[in-house]
Amino acid sequence: MKQLLLFFSMYCAVSLGQVSTPPIDSLELIISAPENDSVLCHAMYLKGRIIEKSNPSEALELYEKSLHLSQKNEFQELEVLSLNYLGVLCYNIGADDQACAYYKEVIKRTQQYNNYFDVNCRALSNLGLIYHKNEEYEQEYQCYKTAIQQIKEKKIDLKLTAFYHNIAYIHIGQLQLDSALFYFDLTHSIDHRTLLEMAESDTISALQRKNDFAYTLAGVGLVYQKRKEYDVAFNFLRAALNLRHDVGYKREIAKTHNQLGVLLREQNRASLALKYFRESGISAEKLQLHEEITVYAKNQYEIYKSWNKHDSALKYYEIYFNSVEKIKQKETEHALTEFAFLNDLEKIERDYNEKALTSKIIRIEEKKREKFLRYSLLGILILIVGFLIFLYNRFRVIRRQKDVIKEKKVEIEIAYSDLNTEKLNVEKKNKVITDSLNYAKRIQDALLPDDEVLRSFFNNFFAFYLPKDIVGGDFYWYRCFDNLAIIASVDCTGHGVPGGFMSMMGSLLLDKIVKSDQLDTAKILEELNKEIIRVLKQNSGGEIQDGMDISLCLVDKKNKKMHFSGARNGILIIQNGEPRRLQADLLPVGGNYSSKSKKLKRTYATQVISLNNADWVFMYSDGFHDQLGGEHLTSLGMSQFEKILKEIIDEPNNARDKLLNRFDDWKRNMIQLDDVLVLGFQL
Repeated sequence: MKQLLLFFSMYCAVSLGQVSTPPIDSLELIISAPENDSVLCHAMYLKGRIIEKSNPSEALELYEKSLHLSQKNEFQELEVLSLNYLGVLCYNIGADDQACAYYKEVIKRTQQYNNYFDVNCRALSNLGLIYHKNEEYEQEYQCYKTAIQQIKEKKIDLKLTAFYHNIAYIHIGQLQLDSALFYFDLTHSIDHRTLLEMAESDTISALQRKNDFAYTLAGVGLVYQKRKEYDVAFNFLRAALNLRHDVGYKREIAKTHNQLGVLLREQNRASLALKYFRESGISAEKLQLHEEITVYAKNQYEIYKSWNKHDSALKYYEIYFNSVEKIKQKETEHALTEFAFLNDLEKIERDYNEKALTSKIIRIEEKKREKFLRYSLLGILILIVGFLIFLYNRFRVIRRQKDVIKEKKVEIEIAYSDLNTEKLNVEKKNKVITDSLNYAKRIQDALLPDDEVLRSFFNNFFAFYLPKDIVGGDFYWYRCFDNLAIIASVDCTGHGVPGGFMSMMGSLLLDKIVKSDQLDTAKILEELNKEIIRVLKQNSGGEIQDGMDISLCLVDKKNKKMHFSGARNGILIIQNGEPRRLQADLLPVGGNYSSKSKKLKRTYATQVISLNNADWVFMYSDGFHDQLGGEHLTSLGMSQFEKILKEIIDEPNNARDKLLNRFDDWKRNMIQLDDVLVLGFQL
């Protein structure tokens, strides 16, 4: 990336060299007896620019003084220029962190003041150089893109070439060669157009544009070299060399000769490469360009060594070694200069901070005293006026509050009377509704079978029935025919009043369907399904799609057999202390009926089970085992439900109380979610 670094240095040198400066003696006279702070600031930073190479520490102090004085007097232009030159000085001696901080401050100030476009571009360019040096390519790229956007807004195409060129070299470093060519092409277009406009000119600007064009050609050559398209690369580098001969920039001529030599070596054309390395050596030795000397000397050493020409190889190795040592010596001197500079910078900043702090403290104390006296007098006056206003307002407020209180009192009395009337109406309506629900509950309870009737058939029987509301959607149904009995546990859609209507309808439909000459559990469910669809008019697939989950058992006491059919409601049998679940069919009776399934005929399976006198049969809805509760507010679940049922069969007479206690213990403070029904019996 030497090409990139040189291109940046050129850009900065041109930018900084555009302002002519008076002789240093004149500047020292102005500094010793300035007309005003503005003149003093100008003189200090101009003197700093003159001496920054020979005496960077003094230049640093002058720039710092210029900066602080311009900030004190709010000289925006001088502040921005001082910050920029501090950044340039820090970069030149290798203090990258400090330079980076100054350039960022320049960018911040130029954006804040919305001015000083050239200085802003310069700072973005130099900040990008620091990022490049530290291999922070993404940040470098962002600096250039920001500068390009601002330059395009100003429509100054000539300034774009430096940034396009450097973005191209970022892409070369990342081997994104197509992208690099794209940006070189943009640079080439601008350079070519500019050269045509300056065709008849031999000014410094025209020479500089030719040199810029040469940089572009050399960059394109480097891309093709990396692509191993050596002939194309050679042509571009030769074109760049010709331009540099026209311009007469010998440093760049030496560099280009080396580039051509390296290219030819990659093609194994060592003899021709030697010609270019020798040409580079002539210019490099004359100008003491140690970086170029190391390149040409090392390459010639390697060529002669490969040819077994040891005397020539040794000669160029010594040149290479001496040049490397000089570079190291220069870097050491530079590091010592940087160390001394950083110490001076730290001392200057510390002195300025101490002086600024002392001055600030004095100003603050003076302002405090002035403010205290001013605010004291003002405060006393405000207190007097405020107190008088307060007394007057209090008098008005008290009088107004009395009037408001009287009005509000009347409004409250009227509202209270209206509220009392509404309360009585609500209580009356609530009583009517509650009475109606209680009456509905009595009707619903009347439809339930008498437990004593069931106990006359079964050896042991209990029913735990706990509706969520006054009326519920769960019910159980029973019919007995000599030694045969049919018992059903039903969970209707919903609970409360809708569930109550469904349960009464279900009970009446079972009364209609179940006859002594038709005791097939599966057919009973099929008939019940048809009747619900008929009664609720579900053939059309309307809004009412309510149904029932039902378990239906036909118990043959004489033969100790039980026939079971279920619609989404299974049963549990405990035989010899072990639970056994009988699963139901997945389709309910009624409900889930739409026009698409109109012709579907639902069928239900019948399961036949042999029972012993000690076996327990449990029929239930999902309300108990789906109830949320416990420490973690989860549903009880079937496993826990089975354990509870196994525990209560030891004392069947207390089964209902035990189930209620276990349900309440699990539920805790959680509301009951659904109606609960549990039936249990033995033969």
